[in-house]
Amino acid sequence: MPLGWGDLLLWAGLGALAGLGISALADVLPYGPAAARRCPRCRTLRSWREYAFNLRPCPHCGYRAKRPWLLMALTAALTVFLRVEPTKLSFGWLWPLTLYFLLLAVIDLEHRVVLPELLAVGLAYGVALGVVRRGWVVTLAGVAAGAALMLILYGLGRLLQRRLRAAEEPLGFGDVLLMAVLGAVLGWPGVLAGLVWGILLAGAFSLLLLAVCALRGRGWAGGVYLPYAPFLLAAAWGLLL
Repeated sequence: MPLGWGDLLLWAGLGALAGLGISALADVLPYGPAAARRCPRCRTLRSWREYAFNLRPCPHCGYRAKRPWLLMALTAALTVFLRVEPTKLSFGWLWPLTLYFLLLAVIDLEHRVVLPELLAVGLAYGVALGVVRRGWVVTLAGVAAGAALMLILYGLGRLLQRRLRAAEEPLGFGDVLLMAVLGAVLGWPGVLAGLVWGILLAGAFSLLLLAVCALRGRGWAGGVYLPYAPFLLAAAWGLLL
């Protein structure tokens, strides 16, 4: 049954509130509530009223955060899209998973960390989803395969790090645990497709970034690596559509 304008506006509003929640959790979870209240620019510790989810400018330096507004717009649009368009996964399963993926991606992009506590929550949700859709065997096979495949890539990345004498690892161990979560969600052999598409997305973005750097007359800084979780999450989400 098609949704009316009132229903679409209601879901867009709920999506926007969810985006604001994601933004707040991305502030609080990595380093705690006190760190979340510090202005990203001047590092002044603001009161909760001054923090206001970063929706208002910092009263000390005038900094205006764009991330909360962008997330609210993005989650509102995605929520309406998932309500209107038919997908492989039902809205009741896919919407919470979409919000969870966005939270992981934002934290990894801004802080370069994949939090184990969030991965534990995701693994429990992914196993429940996988068992309902495919059964225990395919789900657990996906978990094991996802972790094993990414563990191999993690080991290769460590070798590359030593060879280049880079200070930062190309892949973190959190990415290994993340692939276990995605393995639960996608099952076997879906997790293999998710990994391949994640690598292709990361490669395409890297080539685009290199092209932009070349056009601007700037070289790629040696030893600088992109966060990998957003590409893996985007690939998994695309497969779930």
